[in-house]
Amino acid sequence: MSVGPVTGQFGEIPALAKALYETLVEPLNVRSLRAALGAARIEFDKDEKSLGLLRRVLDDVVGLPEDEVRTLTGSLRLLSELRVTSAHTLSADIEAALKKAGIRYDRPDPRSAWDALVDVVVASIEAISEAIVASATRLSVRGPASKQ
Repeated sequence: MSVGPVTGQFGEIPALAKALYETLVEPLNVRSLRAALGAARIEFDKDEKSLGLLRRVLDDVVGLPEDEVRTLTGSLRLLSELRVTSAHTLSADIEAALKKAGIRYDRPDPRSAWDALVDVVVASIEAISEAIVASATRLSVRGPASKQ
């Protein structure tokens, strides 16, 4: 997927986003996310999907501020939105969605946009992992996190 759009069209990005979403987000273990919320005695909707549950875990279990949770999960939500985007969506709409989500790229071409999106997604996944590990370490030493 790091090759990015091969025809130089922004219209390729939704299909690439779908593949990246299927690789990174769909495999999230919903059962584990629900278990983490349950163990912390946090109620959740049984119909909540992986991204909603992940957001709740980061906010309510890990104890991250809501704006940080939004930032960390924003690129994953963008992948979700792009994956359901029709192949007939105008390039300008895709570019606008990327910019609205804060994805900045150097050149006005699809490959640069895709590279920037992948970089943001990877950084988000890394930051989420680090926050969860730090929280698990803190919980094993002191008990549940409390928001500042």
